[in-house]
Amino acid sequence: MQRAGRQKRRAFTLLELIAVLVLFGLIATITMFSVVGHFEQSELIRISQLLANADRKERDAVRQSPIPGALFFDRPKQRFEYKCSGGKIELGKRVKSADVISISPQANDKSILFAQSGQSPTYAIRLESHRGAFYWVLIIGLTGQVLFTDSIDDVRSYMAMGR
Repeated sequence: MQRAGRQKRRAFTLLELIAVLVLFGLIATITMFSVVGHFEQSELIRISQLLANADRKERDAVRQSPIPGALFFDRPKQRFEYKCSGGKIELGKRVKSADVISISPQANDKSILFAQSGQSPTYAIRLESHRGAFYWVLIIGLTGQVLFTDSIDDVRSYMAMGR
């Protein structure tokens, strides 16, 4: 028997619905930021691999051509260009900035010169995402060996060995 004035509850209150929607919103926001971070990291890795492949192509092109090779970095356009092989790599929207660091006194922060033998000075390219993640492509000039890392200590130790 039911008391007068009390009815059976058949639905959620407005407050309960708002609380559930806020929780779903928080979970969706956390998930979204996590996924965006993974996309940015994968984009840095993809561009790093493109740069390593382009370096190999430039080394091969220089060995087979009388034209000297070079890697140019166009900072305003955020683009890498390879002189002899003609390759171009656009950084895209997910990469905030890039820098080139070389141990060669002849190189500057915009270009790396390749010898006719295909060798270059040891150099590193730093890629940065909009969220502040760094990724390094370190290319050993003598051998063309490539190291991908997110540690500046690895870059410093290899650069110190090459001097």
